[in-house]
Formats: sequence, C-alpha cells, structure tokens
Amino acid sequence: MKTYRLKTAIFLFAMIAHYFALPQQKKLKYYLNEDSTRSVGFAVAGQAWMRYNENNPGTLSGDQVDDASFDVSIRRVRIATYAKLNAKTFLFVCLGRNDFNQSSDKGGIDLLDFHIDYQLTPWFAIGGGKSGWRGLSRYSAPSPTKMLGADVLLAPLTTVNIGDQLTRSLGFYGKGSFNKFDYRLSVASPYKPANVPLLEDSNFDPKSNHLRTSGYMRYQFFEKESMALPYALGTYYGAKRVFNIGVGFEYQPDAMCRQNLSMDTIFHDISHYAVDMFYESELPGTRGLVATLYAAYFNYNFGRNYVRNIGVNNISSNGNNDVAFNGVGNSYPTIGTGDSYYMQSALFFPLTKDKKPVGIQPYFGIQLSDFDKLNENMIWTDYGINFLLNGHNSKFALAMQRRPIYRQVNDQFVVDEFKNMFILQYQFRFD
Repeated sequence: MKTYRLKTAIFLFAMIAHYFALPQQKKLKYYLNEDSTRSVGFAVAGQAWMRYNENNPGTLSGDQVDDASFDVSIRRVRIATYAKLNAKTFLFVCLGRNDFNQSSDKGGIDLLDFHIDYQLTPWFAIGGGKSGWRGLSRYSAPSPTKMLGADVLLAPLTTVNIGDQLTRSLGFYGKGSFNKFDYRLSVASPYKPANVPLLEDSNFDPKSNHLRTSGYMRYQFFEKESMALPYALGTYYGAKRVFNIGVGFEYQPDAMCRQNLSMDTIFHDISHYAVDMFYESELPGTRGLVATLYAAYFNYNFGRNYVRNIGVNNISSNGNNDVAFNGVGNSYPTIGTGDSYYMQSALFFPLTKDKKPVGIQPYFGIQLSDFDKLNENMIWTDYGINFLLNGHNSKFALAMQRRPIYRQVNDQFVVDEFKNMFILQYQFRFD
C-alpha cells in the first residue's frame, strides 16, 4: 500500500509540474479603464510534501513508539485577489491554510488577509485590516511561496499562531519610501492564547489587552523592492540586483506572565530587536550565475526562560512529551528569550541562455540560538537544492533539515542527539 501511494504521489507531482512549467501567456491581471488606474488580479499557489522524518523520542503511532515516519501532505494552499481601486487605493484579499496532514484534524480554508491602504503622499500610505504588515525583520512577513528554501525561516515569526494567525494580525499600519530608504510601522491587536498554564517560566498572558507595535526600516543600495504587499521574497533568481540592510523592533507591554515562588503573578514586556542584510546579484564574469545571501541577528526578550518548540507541518501530535524537551514529532526549540543568528546562502545555475528562471539552485541555511533556558546552543541546519522549471511558478525542492534533541539532566538542558527530516516539495504558482 505504501509503495502504491508513493508511486501515485510521484505521478501526480510530475503531471502538475509539467503543466505549470509551461510558459504563461500573460498574468492574471486585468485593467478596468483606459488609463490603467483601476485593475484586478488573481493568484493561486500550493505546496505538496513527501517527507521522511526521524521522529523525536517519545513519538507514538497508535500505541507503539514510532522512531521514523513517512507521509504525504499539503504544506500550503493560497487563493488571492488584489485590486487597485483607483490611483491611490489598494485592496488585498487572501484565503488559505497550512498543514493538511495525517495528524491534523483542522479543516476548511481561512481568511488570512483582508486589508486596504491609501496613498496619502508619495512617501506615506496608511492602511488597516487583517494583514502581515509588521516590523522587526525582512522575514517577519515572508512570502511563503517565493522563498529560497523549502520552507520559511521560523526564527523571525515571534508570535506565529499564538498572537497572530500565520503571521497576520488585526490592526493598522503605515508604510512608505523616500530616496533609498523604505519603512513600515504597525500597531496590531494580538489574538489571545487559550489554556496557557501559569508557571515559573514566562508564558503568554491570555488576559493581556495591550497592543503590539513594531517597525522595520531598510536602506536599499541597488534596485528597489516592491512594497505593494508586506511579504518579502527569498530570491529573484537574478531578475533584480538587490542589496539591503535593515533594522527593526517589536514591543508589547505586559504580554507575558509567570508565577514566582511566593505564588505572585509577575508580568513581562515583549521587546525584540533585529538587524539583517539581504544580497542577490549575478556574479561578474559568469554566464548568469546568481549569488544570494541573507544574514540576521535577533535579540528576543519574552521574559524569564521562555522557549517555544515548533514542529513545522508536524507529522505527529501523539506521544510522551516528557521524554525529550522538544516534544514529539519534528519539534525543536525555535524561538525564545536570548540571542539568535541566522545565515542563508545559495547559488543559482541557469540552464538556459535567456533570462528565464530555469535551472538548479543549491542552498544552505543555519540558525544558532543562545536561549537563556538551554545550557547548550541550539544549532539547526537546512541543506537543499531547488530544481526550477519556471521560477517560483513551478519548482521542486529537495531538503534535509537537522535539529538537536534536548534532554533535562538534573537541572541542565543539554543536547542528547540530532535528528533529520528529509523533504521533497513541489510548488506551483499561477498568477
């Protein structure tokens, strides 16, 4: 049965890949008047995974310990429309969901984005709604179907699916650009987490009513990137020559709480700072060879000893969470109070002589985090190669992600071993 499912999945991947690799005649964008001040566009995107995961200790399948798992899942689905209502007004709506897998019991499609903004001056626009407009760093609002690796970087997603929904929040924002600077400022009303225990270590306060403010400013040395949407691309495959340096912050008063030895409730602010750099350019003297580099530093303060384990598209929710500090499935310590560093690099080798994004792109990423709670640094690595049939519109990604497994030894949280996850992803976009 497993062999049949594997062959069926490979066949479907191949058929879909062939269709979306064909050149598109034009974008799904339509102008509604003669001076092109009114327009509407559409986009559909999806990502499918075949995956082999070395499970965390304590992961169960039924009543049996499951050391490793294979599954086929849908990582993301997106259906979006955007409209330029007039020369100064822009509307964006997006439906979607993540993680249709064998252990997920969620169903349906969610409203992810619904926001509108108005261009008050050439250097300032104001908007509001449910959106991904927020500060801190480039990839605090990533474009998940236009990334470099097989998946988004988790470290900048400070409140993902706790204070927000897939990085989106309700609120309002301002954005703009002048000369080579651009900026964004956001004031959001975070969602309230449910069933949060009050412990000695800091955790999110389910009763907090305080707004979250954030901002990000960057200097663009070469070509400018679009600010129509909040979501940043991971690579242009050389279509743009980009070099940006950015700084950002995020702040929410009394967002966290804990209980001290006297059983008093202690509140903590969320205060984060980040600096990052993104570079992509065709290398001089080469025939279209494109280098991509991203580097970032994050200083996070969630209060005393906060650490969050995240398992992307988690292959299991069943097991003994006390065996490893990570929890079950493919979870690992991702975000927490302390310092984190991230670096990602890639080379794109074109397979055609024109500028079409067809080729191969090996990449490498590493996150190093010095979390206050853990006694050894958290080091996560991501190795992969993209096979581009038509840029982001049709591509395969083959990736191996390596994560540490932490155990508690007396009062110390130390690395006991490493586990791997292997992903074959197919992605399509139609826009």
